[in-house]
Amino acid sequence: MTGLEALQALRDGKKVTNANMKNDYKAVVLTFETQDCLLTRIAWVNWDESDEDLKYAWEFSINFDGTDFLKDDWEIVE
Repeated sequence: MTGLEALQALRDGKKVTNANMKNDYKAVVLTFETQDCLLTRIAWVNWDESDEDLKYAWEFSINFDGTDFLKDDWEIVE
């Protein structure tokens, strides 16, 4: 799928990956609530990490480079 389709899939709550990260990580939208505000970002999360442990995922995910959406090698994984 294209990068724009992958971005829309993320907005729809799906998890996606691309050829560079396929065997290790999936891109997800993480939302974390602090005392002051609600933080949201796209991040690469290890396949083996539980999505239920959001604080761990937030702290140990890999920053997402927006230029990844310029490639058309995306697929939905969950």
